[in-house]
Amino acid sequence: MVCATLALGGCAGLGDSEEPKVAATSEATKVSPEFLDLARKALAENRLKDAERLVERVLLTEPNNLEARLLRGEVILASGRPNQAMSVFSGLQDLPEVSARARQGLGIALLLTGSPESAVDHLQAAVEADPKLWRAWNALGSYYDSEGAWADAIEAYDLALAEHPNDAMILNNRGFSYFMQGRLDEAIDDMERALRLDPELKPAQINLRLAHAWNGRYVRALAGVSDRDLPQMLNNIGYVAMVRGDLENAEAYLRRAMDLDPSFNDTAWANLARLRQMRELGAEDAAHRTATPRDITAAATGE
Repeated sequence: MVCATLALGGCAGLGDSEEPKVAATSEATKVSPEFLDLARKALAENRLKDAERLVERVLLTEPNNLEARLLRGEVILASGRPNQAMSVFSGLQDLPEVSARARQGLGIALLLTGSPESAVDHLQAAVEADPKLWRAWNALGSYYDSEGAWADAIEAYDLALAEHPNDAMILNNRGFSYFMQGRLDEAIDDMERALRLDPELKPAQINLRLAHAWNGRYVRALAGVSDRDLPQMLNNIGYVAMVRGDLENAEAYLRRAMDLDPSFNDTAWANLARLRQMRELGAEDAAHRTATPRDITAAATGE
């Protein structure tokens, strides 16, 4: 089940690598700052190999360049190597020039590796030192959501958006927080705004469909879904319907998912078994009375 996403330093986009001409300087060991600027640009555009190559070129001649070392950690983190990134950030967290940003990266890496208690200490320290660190605020929002600290989560996302307005990912995350709180109108508004900014943002696509399904708007939840994604979404909607106590529609959607894609048999059969158990126990009405959107977020539904 998709929920929130952490900002790892990159976004969509590919392009040709760029490399500046090194300006002549009186210090032969200095590399032009343009290399770091281009490395940051490559990271922002998700050209991670280009970013890493440029950073390593700087570090080859300036191994103690703090900005290059910090950027190397960010590139490693964005490349999906949080444990290695932690090692880089840990070596920088006590250096005043880069401490706040290093603790931001360390906190995000710790969240990704399943150490939320340690992560939140670093993230809070990061934003106390530099309140403009929007990625740390976004990560804190995700942590607070996991703890059910809804007011803190929304405040963190609001602060992230204040520093990085009109960011589709943060809007999706705040929307999912609203969704888990049962504030569906606000959730749908944020997710729709996120998709206007980035129509290809997969988490927002899925989360918006789940929000419509929770409102019982199953047909609307399926509108525009691709043939490739249809079995998965049928399965998810079937599960949402079951948690809501709408067992008739739940069974119909789960069986359609199995008919279209046998790979969903195990998941759908497990859900159907639970559905049958709910009927035997007469749990339909109880589910409808007590279920909340958060009940679907911890379940395995084929995501």
